Amino acid sequence: MEKALEDLGNVPGVFGSFVTDADGNLLASKMPAGYSADMLAKAGQTASLLMRGIAFTRNQAITQVEWEYNEYRLIARQVASGIISVLCEKTLSLALLKLTFNVVVQRIATLLEQGAIPENKPQVAQMSRKNFDAICEAVVKKLRKVYGPDLAKSAMRTAVRKFELIGEGASVDDVRIILLPTMREKLEGLMKPDEISQFLEKLLKEHMAGK
Repeated sequence: MEKALEDLGNVPGVFGSFVTDADGNLLASKMPAGYSADMLAKAGQTASLLMRGIAFTRNQAITQVEWEYNEYRLIARQVASGIISVLCEKTLSLALLKLTFNVVVQRIATLLEQGAIPENKPQVAQMSRKNFDAICEAVVKKLRKVYGPDLAKSAMRTAVRKFELIGEGASVDDVRIILLPTMREKLEGLMKPDEISQFLEKLLKEHMAGK
């Protein structure tokens, strides 16, 4: 995998690149000195969550996001079960980059499908459907006092549909970033903002997988 990233780094204007899995675990990197593994893993995780969040908001698949800074650009693209990110000059021709980028993406996709796994991969907390339903039920109990049982359950349908789209293996970060805002919106007016945050975070910790 490093060889594929090395080829990408030979494109004039490309500073470096790295690959993370869907949970943000660093799989491979060809970046300049000064970029720690934790920093790259966090960037990959942020890109993955951002793509999922935008996809839910727009109801369409999102496979690439970009960040532009004063002198450089960071491009993150979904590839198989992971994310490949490229740091390059802001003025670099994207058409030129695309010629090599597409080839590298195909090679990385093949490697990921073959099961590239990072060393010392950390355990990622996941949310089961049972635990997610328990969170929804706790929110419904709050809503039921004002809206009644039928409207209270109806208010959670959007969150339930999103969870079903993410799947049984949704990470706790997925639930926190993508689903909790929907619940927060329903609770506005019933509780103070800080009380809502504390209430939802408490539920999340209580119902993490294995608890």
